[in-house]
Amino acid sequence: MRATSDSTPGATSVPERQLVSIYVDWNHPLLHLKRALEWEALTQVMVKHWRAAGKNVDGVGPGQLWPVSLYVPL
Repeated sequence: MRATSDSTPGATSVPERQLVSIYVDWNHPLLHLKRALEWEALTQVMVKHWRAAGKNVDGVGPGQLWPVSLYVPL
C-alpha cells in the first residue's frame, strides 16, 4: 500500500476544502410547514414553558444554556 501526503503522520499540508451542494425543491412538504408556522409565537410559548421547567434559556443561572433556536424547530 502506498501512503499519500494526506495520510502521513505529521504531514503539514491542509486537505483541500470541497464544496457540497444540496438542492431541496421549493415544494417539499417540510418547507411548506416551515413557511406555514408562526415561529416567533412558537418560540415564545416554548421559552415560557422551558423557563418554568428550570431550563437555562437566557444564559443566566445554573446549568448549560438551552439552545432555543435549535430546539424549537426540532
